[in-house]
Amino acid sequence: MNYMKRIFSNQVIQLRQIIIAAFIFNTVEVFAQSGSFKMTTSLDTVLLGNYLEVRLKAENVQGRLEEPSFNGFRVISGPSTFSSTTIINGEMSSTSSYTYLIKPTEAGEYILGPVSLKTNDGVLKTEAKKIIVVPNPENIIQNPDAGQEPSFDVLVKPSHKKPAPTKKTYRL
Repeated sequence: MNYMKRIFSNQVIQLRQIIIAAFIFNTVEVFAQSGSFKMTTSLDTVLLGNYLEVRLKAENVQGRLEEPSFNGFRVISGPSTFSSTTIINGEMSSTSSYTYLIKPTEAGEYILGPVSLKTNDGVLKTEAKKIIVVPNPENIIQNPDAGQEPSFDVLVKPSHKKPAPTKKTYRL
């Protein structure tokens, strides 16, 4: 009987070693995924007096963001940060984003220079982004993202009020 216990015990130990090795292999594979760091803007052309959103997005990489320089723009808000980590079927991915709202100070053509993210493996940089600021004599208000109104909109336009939610009652 002791002989059977030893065999069973050895099999359990081998199974544990296999599980630990598989976990370590999957973890190494996840961290070996290549990371990316990109800059996007809500508008490429903006009317003077309006603002635009600049989003810096890091995928599968951790690091320290170097404060971007927005020459020709005034920072209204930012950085607003968001991060998430997901594990699906044993594969891990992470995303961090930094969002700025900026407003141009004068009409003209501007280049938002590359932004750097310092990581343990080196420095990642975004590509530069060209923004055209057009005079706005009629004070037209642009929505920086036509598909979705940013929550910051109320602070920029205090007279703008959101409609009160309506209640609906259903009888069964």
